[in-house]
Amino acid sequence: MSNREILFRAKRKSDGEWIFGNLLRTDDDGICIIQNHVPHHLLKNYEVDSETICQYTGLTDKNGRKIFEGDIVQYSKIGAVGKVVWYEGDYIGFAVDDIDDSFQQYDKELFDKHEVIGNIFDNPELLEVENETD
Repeated sequence: MSNREILFRAKRKSDGEWIFGNLLRTDDDGICIIQNHVPHHLLKNYEVDSETICQYTGLTDKNGRKIFEGDIVQYSKIGAVGKVVWYEGDYIGFAVDDIDDSFQQYDKELFDKHEVIGNIFDNPELLEVENETD
């Protein structure tokens, strides 16, 4: 059994702020909910934008920041930028969608050399700038 933390994030519908917690879905009406702990160990449910739901990869970047799907990461050695995605192909798992429309499978040691510099929802221009330099 894995010790990987299962965690999701998404933007609240009420104010567009990021919320982190357990993902709950209701099948009857399509509303997406993230449930998280608030002070005094209470649980609170927040309706979230389903388009912004991202799962935690179980990995952290070189600064110890949690890496989620949709994060934009930069490989510090060469400056390459890509977005973190779930990939199902010749292997299954989290990967970096690189600037040349290819997927790069990284092991933990390579992710340790990356830095989260933004995400595709708040900072899409970070990927556009990188693609313009090709």
